[in-house]
Order: sequence, then structure tokens, then C-alpha cells
Amino acid sequence: MNKSIYFNNIQLKLELDKCLSCATKPCQKACPVKCDAHQFIKLAKENKLKEAVDIIYQKNPFGHICGLVCPEKFCMKACLRAKIDQAVNIKKIQATLAQKSPLKEHHFSPIYRSEKIAIVGAGPAGITAAFTLAKNGFQVTLIEKEDEISGALSLIPNNRLPKEVIKEELNLITKKEPFKILTNTLIKNPKNLLNEGFDYVFMATGETKLKKLHIKGENHALSYPLFLKNISNYKAFKKIAIIGGGNVAFDGAISAKKAGIQEVHLFVRRRHIDMRITLQEHQELIQNQITLHPLTSPIQIKKQKDKFNLLVQNNTIIDEKPVAIEKAIYTQQGFDAIISAIGSTAEATLKSDRIFYIGDIKLGSSSVVEAIAHAQQTTLNFMQSLLK
Repeated sequence: MNKSIYFNNIQLKLELDKCLSCATKPCQKACPVKCDAHQFIKLAKENKLKEAVDIIYQKNPFGHICGLVCPEKFCMKACLRAKIDQAVNIKKIQATLAQKSPLKEHHFSPIYRSEKIAIVGAGPAGITAAFTLAKNGFQVTLIEKEDEISGALSLIPNNRLPKEVIKEELNLITKKEPFKILTNTLIKNPKNLLNEGFDYVFMATGETKLKKLHIKGENHALSYPLFLKNISNYKAFKKIAIIGGGNVAFDGAISAKKAGIQEVHLFVRRRHIDMRITLQEHQELIQNQITLHPLTSPIQIKKQKDKFNLLVQNNTIIDEKPVAIEKAIYTQQGFDAIISAIGSTAEATLKSDRIFYIGDIKLGSSSVVEAIAHAQQTTLNFMQSLLK
């Protein structure tokens, strides 16, 4: 496991001591799931690690995972310590505590509700909804089209989110079999589930429609989910191109380098400062010697024997929008693969008071913690509506 993603004992103590114990708890207010960082840091300072971890998992079934992958724009951005020197690294503290003193088990209520609920999609949102409803005594069936549950978590590079952490956290949620799980099961229309005896359906399928490049030769491009899920199949490649400037493009570039691909080129139609990644992630691109091509749009992919060439056009920025520069067209040659990583969109939703949409299918592309929070709030609202 990558040790740099956790604090050692000395680092942990130093980071805990930075916390100002603000009475207003700005970190908790900024957290989408309202995790009480103020309290778990206080307990950890008192060496009450088990109690600290209990606090983390009170609001979040993916406490360890979120400690590793949460963006800094929530609790750390709100941290008042940043006005003195630097924000407390709350998320790394959270991950370290979860790694040092893992939660032993979750407690579920016996099933006492008569309603049968199907949840389609076993990523963070779907699993959170199943977990929350099962804890409150509902009969839940979690349905996943792939052969295992985890959803978008499986696309996060191993150096950021080790696969064993995903496995441990999922095992913790499912080991008591609080809900039924059906894998390798594709649901095209949620209304069919209502006809099959389910009272309610929660759709958590995420953004399943990959965005198109709309260029000639697009059929030669690999999709980013295929690339990220099977990156070991491509480690013999020497030179690849990734098209996109967001998180999935970044993840693809870093993963490719970690897999041993020598040259990784990242083509971004906007300026590098416009990329939807953090300052730390910008630094990672530099550290991993990834070649960045800002203000560059692909216009055609050409196959030449067993290689691919990419015809691109330079852009300029006018009124904060990328505009093609006339005749500024050239070819980048000799790629073993070209990966399209410009994102995805959700399928159309149906109107029904018995069908609910949670996570990215409703929010659009979001962080893991935002998907969890949305699933929690939607299921809470649903349960409250049944009591009226």
C-alpha cells in the first residue's frame, strides 16, 4: 500500500496539534455529509482512536475512502488555520485514523418495514442508499450490471485509492448481508421493477453515456472507463494521447505513467489554469513528466499501420472561451493509443413518485462525498415522507 497517502505517528501528532478546535466548526459545516472533524480530531488528540473512527463512520459508510479521495474544497478550504499558515490536512488525518484503527462492524436494524425497495447501480450513491435504508429496517435489493459492486470507485487510480481499501470498506458494509445484492443484472427501465413487485426504485446508475469527441476517426479512440479498468493491458505501450482536461483525464494520465507507459500526452482545449484539477494535481503532472498540450483541440484521428496520428488545432481564449486559430493545424504522430476522457452524461430520467434518482445521474459529475451526501438526503426525505 502507498504509505505516502497516510501520516506516520509523528506526522499525525503534528497535524492533530495544528487544529485550533474552533467552536464554530467550519470544517463540519463545509462537509457534504457533515462529518464532525472537530470531534474526531479532539478524540484522536486524546489517543481515543477507536472513538474517533466511530465519529467518522457515524455520518459516512465510506469514511476511509473519503479520507483518501475527498477534494480539499470542502473541510480544508473552510479550515480557519489556513488564515495563519496552512489548513489542517483533515482528510489525510481521517484516512490515517481509519487505517490505524479500522471500524469493526456496522449495526443494522432487523427488517421491520413491508416496503420492498430496489436500488439500481452499486457505486457510492447506490451503496449508501442501500446501507441507509437497511439500517432503518427496509427490505433492499441492490442491483448492479457489472460482476462486482463499487461503481466509479474502481476507476480511481490505485496510488490514490488502493483496491484493498475499497474491498475492506465494501466488506464492512455487506458482511452481515443487510441487503440482497444482484450482480450481472442490467435494468433498462426502472418501471419494470415496479411491475415485478418492488414498491420503490432508486436509480444510482451515474453518468453512463460517454461524451463524443465529434471528430473524424473517433472510432479509433479508447474510452476512459475501458482504459482505467484495464490499464494493465496497455502497460507495454510506449506513447499515448489522452484528450480532456478534467479529473478522469488526470487520473488516466497518472495511471498510465504509474503503469510504465513512457510518454503520456494530455491534450486540453483550454488553458492549463482552466483544468478542473487542484494545484497539487497540476504539480503531479509535472512530477510525472506528463506532456501537457494546452489550448489544443483534436480534429481528427488517423490510423497508420499499428499506430495512431492525432491532427490538432491550436486555440486562443476570447471572452473566456476557446476559439480555434485559423490554419494553426498540425499533426502529433506515433501514438500506441488515443484515449477520450472528456466525460459523460446521464440517461434521461422518468417522472414517477415511486422512482428516485440519486448521485451523478441527478447531480452530474460529482465527488464521491457529494454522491454519498445526496443519497443520504434523498433516502432521509423518502423515509420521512412515509411517516406523514
